[in-house]
Amino acid sequence: MEGKITADDTCVFLGPLGAGKAYKTLIGLYDDANDNPATCSFTVGDCGLSVDKVAADDEIFFDAKYAGEDTKTAVTFSAYSSASSTTALGTYDSLFRAIDRARISGAGAIVKINDGTNSEVYRHGQSGRYYRYQFTAAYGYVTSTANADSWLTGYLYSHIVKSTDARLYGSNYTTAKGTPGSWALEPNSGGYYYQFGFASDSYPRASKKILLTQARLKPSQGSGAQSFNAYIFFTVQNSSVSMDAGIYSSGGNGAWKLCVSGGGTFTSGATVCTSTLNSSGEYAASSDVIINVTYTTGSLTLTATNVSTGQQYVLSRADSRIGGSPATISSASYVPDITASQTPDFRCGAYLKNIIQTESRLYNSSGTAYDFYSTSAQTHYSLRYNSDCRTLTTGSSRDTIDIFYDRAYRT
Repeated sequence: MEGKITADDTCVFLGPLGAGKAYKTLIGLYDDANDNPATCSFTVGDCGLSVDKVAADDEIFFDAKYAGEDTKTAVTFSAYSSASSTTALGTYDSLFRAIDRARISGAGAIVKINDGTNSEVYRHGQSGRYYRYQFTAAYGYVTSTANADSWLTGYLYSHIVKSTDARLYGSNYTTAKGTPGSWALEPNSGGYYYQFGFASDSYPRASKKILLTQARLKPSQGSGAQSFNAYIFFTVQNSSVSMDAGIYSSGGNGAWKLCVSGGGTFTSGATVCTSTLNSSGEYAASSDVIINVTYTTGSLTLTATNVSTGQQYVLSRADSRIGGSPATISSASYVPDITASQTPDFRCGAYLKNIIQTESRLYNSSGTAYDFYSTSAQTHYSLRYNSDCRTLTTGSSRDTIDIFYDRAYRT
């Protein structure tokens, strides 16, 4: 790969960035008139550079490790009923929303990027095509799941969309510890953080404090945008049943309520705390919240405490399948509220940022407490799914999670 930097074009795009790879870049500086080495200063904004060696006056070798990504001028995407159509079905800020519009139109519908090239970046209903994206920049398609998997594991911030149904085949993910099972990967659930405890150990109680007053929740933006639901919870999971228990916010009003979900039933409980809408369109919660989940054979009990008032709220679930030595999972997610056929919109403008989880503990049957953070001894693996839309900052006594669908167009 090579490129030329001029006064009019000061940025050269070399290609997608590989996950966990080092890059050696040959940079030659020349004077155009005499083809001699030029003396100048320059900045490589997205790479941290260290000089490896200087082979000659006109060549400098660098070892470069990727540290960021390039933000481009805002672009839009248009869906068309066919490649020959000149009338757009709709034009959108979001690639994913344009893909979903092509899905609605049917086989042969396409999506083009409106960046001056008007390139086709998706065609719907083509058997065996897996479209590759990094952020929302398009890199064509592959025709095998092996190549699709290689894209997802080889490139940060990447996605694969299936042409057959416009659903996500997968997104790139990272872990703070361990390796997740494939069953834990939910490509159409957006960005999420799942921290899995060891299933072989019995911890009948789990608790954590969420500094919810410091978090910011923003609903989806724009007319017709998909709705997203926010969840912060524990899961008690064995081979027979998986029970989620915690707090959630939906409906775009910032209220946080109790919820227990599992065995095909979702139960909503009392409002634990409300939120205030600020001038940036973000909801700030009125209180921090402590979540406590306990189980015995045949039942699970969720207790959430409003730290500001001290009031406790309780929601229980009876199910004969609860018991044994299940795995405990600590989670945070911001999930698209869509049907099983829709394309999730990872550029809807929504976010759930600065979710700080602290005082996170597992308790054994004797009441002994163990730290339960992303890299704790009791953690089997901690899955950070969809690197394009979430981050995790770890600490000795807290984990901070950001989930966001407002990233600008980048390559």
